[in-house]
Amino acid sequence: MLGAKPKARKKLRCVVLNGCETISLARSIIGRCPNLQVVCWQSITDDSAARAFMIGFYRTVGADLTQDTVVNVEAAYRAGLASFEAQGFVLGDPSPYLHPPEHEHTAAPRYGECQGCSPPVHGQPALVSCKDGRLHVQTGHGLLATYGLGEEAL
Repeated sequence: MLGAKPKARKKLRCVVLNGCETISLARSIIGRCPNLQVVCWQSITDDSAARAFMIGFYRTVGADLTQDTVVNVEAAYRAGLASFEAQGFVLGDPSPYLHPPEHEHTAAPRYGECQGCSPPVHGQPALVSCKDGRLHVQTGHGLLATYGLGEEAL
């Protein structure tokens, strides 16, 4: 899609990167296609946490489509956050809590007993867009950072 003609790019409004640590890719996409919004993950995340976020996100997208209205990506992102939290997940990067690869629990995790096996946070989704020539990165509820499109802030 990035190599597509500019006319074709105008039809696409949002890209979803449902993989861990995809914010750099999101930034790159926005740099080439500033008319898009990209939903991605700033951190690693557990599959079940990502699924919880995407359920809320896609329910809102689906509701907009069935009502034949323009999809409100920001509203869908907020619905994803609400779904994520409603299912008991907590926003944040779990990486600092995880065991190193050689740790004994890596082979036999002790879920519920050990913070390194069950981190207190479960992932950080992000919404990346370009407004007024600046890169906007929203993580969580209302946390917004802006950067020049050429800055290596992410």
